[in-house]
Order: sequence, then structure tokens, then C-alpha cells
Amino acid sequence: HTDLQTTQRLDMIFSHLSRLCFRPINSCKHGINYKLSIQCITQFHTSSVLNLENATKGDPMEAYRRIQQTYASKKLPPDVNPKGVFSCNELDLKEVNVYGFDYDYTLAVYKPAMDFLLYNLGRDALIKKCKYPEGIKELEYHPGFAVRGLHYDIEKGLLMKIDSFLQIQLGTVFRGLTRVSNEEVIKLYKNKNIPIAYVESHGKHAQYIAPKMVQLADLFSVPEMSLLCNIAEYFHQHHIDYHPEILFRDVKNSVGSSHPIMHKIIEKDVSQYLEKTPAISEFFDRLVKAGKKLFLVTNSPYKFV
Repeated sequence: HTDLQTTQRLDMIFSHLSRLCFRPINSCKHGINYKLSIQCITQFHTSSVLNLENATKGDPMEAYRRIQQTYASKKLPPDVNPKGVFSCNELDLKEVNVYGFDYDYTLAVYKPAMDFLLYNLGRDALIKKCKYPEGIKELEYHPGFAVRGLHYDIEKGLLMKIDSFLQIQLGTVFRGLTRVSNEEVIKLYKNKNIPIAYVESHGKHAQYIAPKMVQLADLFSVPEMSLLCNIAEYFHQHHIDYHPEILFRDVKNSVGSSHPIMHKIIEKDVSQYLEKTPAISEFFDRLVKAGKKLFLVTNSPYKFV
């Protein structure tokens, strides 16, 4: 391996180790051999040092997996809450005077019934407004099929997972509800790497050029993408020709236009769609008593909030 390749591989190891709450404390370069010293604070509040000699020998991912298995078997100290929130950098909250909040899926914790409601409203709008086949009325929402963070190729009509390096995760690509083979994925995209211009618009006229891929950036997108894939599968099963981009726009517009109706339905039966979160009132009281200023940012109607 070249020095550049070695450095890149070690950077990858450090990246993975950091996610396990390991703290790199030393890295010395000797030609192309490295010595990594990783300090882990144990439940006895003492330090143990794990030395990995010649880390570039062998598969770095295999080394990472061995380390992960070792520390996964360790028990947490009794005073550590596994559901707690841990920060990488210290923050003195006494210096924070203003707190801002989103509303949907932040202060407002919706029940699963919300996903079903939005899915059904969008589906009905497609039939009534866009004259889609009545048969899609039978297509039910599938919880868990899609999750936030996935990408959808508007032109090819494919739902997939892409990592932070814009690499397609083979085995995660779906056309409708049908998994696409790895061979077909490589044939369609030439390789696993997606050009950044395909995902994000760049250049002088970026504001006028829509990317070819969109990401499920919020939880409202989950039922929307489930509806999209259900209809695409229906079209394939019934041999109905369609344009993937037109289908995407129709579904997006139908679900988006259903939000006002959704708001009215929720207002009539709040308990069915919203979780009770009494701790929020207590939290707000603490902030106000501490002299903090609060603000809310949301695109939901004032009356609904």
C-alpha cells in the first residue's frame, strides 16, 4: 500500500473507533507501520491501553470488528444510563440564553396512527384528483418498509440506502416493493459510487437544476415513500406503463396537499394521534424560571399548534 492508502485506511479505523466512544491518544508513524494507542475508561475509572501493532497488516475492517466484539462484551458502569445523551464536546448551558424548537416530531410526538392517516389521505387524493386506478385503494400502508434517511432516484424510480461517501449499499435497492439485484444496480449506475451532482445541485445555475435524487429527510416522508413504492409495485404487477418522475411528483403533491385535511382530523381527536408528554411542560418551566428565552420554528399552522 502507498502511504496515502495507508493513511486513508487508518482514518477509516479511527472513524469507526470513535463511534465506540474510544479516544485516540497517540499515533506514531514509522515508515508504513503504525502503532495505535487507544485509551478506554473502565467502570473502575482506571485506564487500560490497547495497542494494535502494525495496524496496516490484514483487513482493517476485520480488526475493527474484533475490537467491537471485545468492547461490546464489556459491561457499562452502573452509573451510566444507556439511554442518556452524550456529547463529544463540553457545553456550558449557563451560557445558552435562547432555546429554539421545531414542532412536528420534536415537541409534537406523533403516534403510528399519524403515518396511516397521511398515507390514506395521499392515496385517496391520487384517486380523486389525479384519476389513478381505483385498485390502489386496496394498497395498505406497510410500517417499517421505509425509514428516514433513504434516497429515491426520481429518474429511475429506485429507493435505496446511500452511505456518507455516496456509495450505494448493495442489497438495499428497491423498485416498488421488489429488491433489485446487485448486477442490475451496477449495470444501471456503472459502479457503486454516485456522483455528487446526481444527489445535490451544484454550479452557477444550481438553484434552477433539481437533483436526480431526493432524500427522506423528515418523518413525514416515510408514509409518502411507502405510498410511492406501493403504487410502483401495483403498476408493475398490472403491466401499467408509467414515468417514474411523474409518479414521484404526483405522490409528493398529493401527500403535501393532504396536510390541511390531516390537521383538521387531528384537531378533532388529538389523543389518537399525539402522545402525551407531560415532561415537556416541566422542562419549559425550568427554562423559563432560569430566565431563558424560547422560540418555536414550524411550518404547521398556528391554530393547529
